[in-house]
Amino acid sequence: MVKRSVSPIYNHTMVYEGFQPADLREACAELTVWHREGIKTHLLGGVRLSPGTGLSYGAAVCWMDSTEEEVTVWTSMILNPSHWIDITLPIRTNLVNRQK
Repeated sequence: MVKRSVSPIYNHTMVYEGFQPADLREACAELTVWHREGIKTHLLGGVRLSPGTGLSYGAAVCWMDSTEEEVTVWTSMILNPSHWIDITLPIRTNLVNRQK
């Protein structure tokens, strides 16, 4: 979370234990940007890094809808483990709501 910034830089490391390399072809990393005003919050947009197949472990899911640019970044990360991938992606405001 980056608070009180109109031009934040997201330069954070995330570590997931128990995740296997094969799981990356079935997973999606969703990063969202929110505006908080008092007690109200509004989703500004986000990105979804994934293979963009529409499937996760064989099941159809609405959130595996990465754009071509997002798929390229995800694929690059998979093909270059333990290397930094420096990229700028536009946030998109049309993220489909996740099914519960």
